Amino acid sequence: MNMKEIRAQLMGCKITYNDGFSGSHDCFIIHHIVNAGNSVRCFVTKGKGWGILIPKSIIPKLLANKGYIEKGKIDQCSYEKRWTLANSSIS
Repeated sequence: MNMKEIRAQLMGCKITYNDGFSGSHDCFIIHHIVNAGNSVRCFVTKGKGWGILIPKSIIPKLLANKGYIEKGKIDQCSYEKRWTLANSSIS
């Protein structure tokens, strides 16, 4: 997918992100998206905060399933990252 297609699909969606390794969590409606190499970074407002980083490789699965779970292991510790999408009209 190119950036134009990604923006068309993600803008206005509510995204929730949970990082089971670092404990970070965020939830907002996407209003700004920037290219970040192999990923895209989504923001609630242009120039505000760190946003949510989404690897481009998972975007088709995230859009098709309205969610994606990435599992991994660091130093014998298992972790899970979770992205969830919803229409902005859904609270």
